[in-house]
Amino acid sequence: MNEKPDLQNKYIASDQKQPKNSQPGDSSERLAICSMVAGIVGVLCACCCFPSGLICGAIGIVMAIMSRNADIRPKKSFCTHAVIGLVLCAVAVALTFFVCYAMIAYYSAIREPEKWPYLSEMIKQFKQVFEQVYGVPMDSLPMP
Repeated sequence: MNEKPDLQNKYIASDQKQPKNSQPGDSSERLAICSMVAGIVGVLCACCCFPSGLICGAIGIVMAIMSRNADIRPKKSFCTHAVIGLVLCAVAVALTFFVCYAMIAYYSAIREPEKWPYLSEMIKQFKQVFEQVYGVPMDSLPMP
């Protein structure tokens, strides 16, 4: 008469009654976190290689919008992770376009000889300021 309750069957029965996605917004939260990760990767890659920052930013924006649509609550809204992901992805896209514009402007300045003296003057001024602030001549620094 000292019987133990069958707890294993109790847990199995309770798992079968609840749906797989029992938490509200579980899939929307996953999409929002993926959007945030895509934004971080996009910001990091925006300066290195041109299309990857733009691609990660666009994918992250789409995921953030999908996370809002995947929300099962009656009042759909962006969660905090989705808002952070949207902001990071927008920064990644803007930074990618800025780096692309800066590269185009730099290469056009190199091609046109009349703009080259202004660029070389800016480089000389930068060297002077660097040497004044840090006290190390830039010519002594190892350059790749």
